[in-house]
Amino acid sequence: VDHPVLELCHTHRIRLRISLDGDRAVHDLHRRSPGGAGSYDTVARVLARLGAGRHRSLWAGLLCTVDITTDPAAVYRHLLSFHPPAIDLLLPLANWGRPPLGRTDDPGQVPYADWLRVVFDLWYHAPAQPVRMPFFEGIVDLLLGGSSGVESVGGGPARMVVIETDGTLTQSDLLKTAYPGAPWTGGDLRHHALD
Repeated sequence: VDHPVLELCHTHRIRLRISLDGDRAVHDLHRRSPGGAGSYDTVARVLARLGAGRHRSLWAGLLCTVDITTDPAAVYRHLLSFHPPAIDLLLPLANWGRPPLGRTDDPGQVPYADWLRVVFDLWYHAPAQPVRMPFFEGIVDLLLGGSSGVESVGGGPARMVVIETDGTLTQSDLLKTAYPGAPWTGGDLRHHALD
C-alpha cells in the first residue's frame, strides 16, 4: 500500500481493511510473506500511513482472525493501540470436513465463544466504545430484531470484493470453505479493470 495505491483509493473512494491478528508474535504465526518471513512490520508501516492525515478516511478498519491459542484481551488491546476505526473479528475458515482448531463434538466446549466473550466484555463494558466492532454489532442488531450488516452474521447480499495478495479478485472469503475455487471471479488486477 504505497503512495500510488493510496492516491488510486482517494480517486475512486476505495476504503481498505487491513489484516492484523495481534502483536508481532501472534500475527506472524499465520501471516507470512511468500519468502516465509513474518509480515507484521510491513503491516504496521501500512497502518501508520493509513492512520495519519488525509489517508485516515481510506481506512475502514482492521481484520483479525480469531486464534483461540492467543490471549484475547492482549490481542484486543494491541489492535486498539493502532486506533482503528473498526475491528472486524473473523472466525477461521472451516467446515464439517475440516473443523476449526479446538472444535469438538461436545456442545459444552465452545472455545471460540469463550475467546469472543472476553473481547466483547472489554468492548461492551468500556465507558465509551473505543472502536466499532461490526461482528458484535451485527449480533446485537439481530437479537434486537434488526438486520446485520456483517456478511458472516445473518443473511444478506455480499457488498465487497476481496483482492488477494497475488492480485486475484474474489468474492467473500467465507466461500473458500465450500469447495476449491468457490469464491473466484475469474478476474485479477493484472488483466482486468477493477470495475
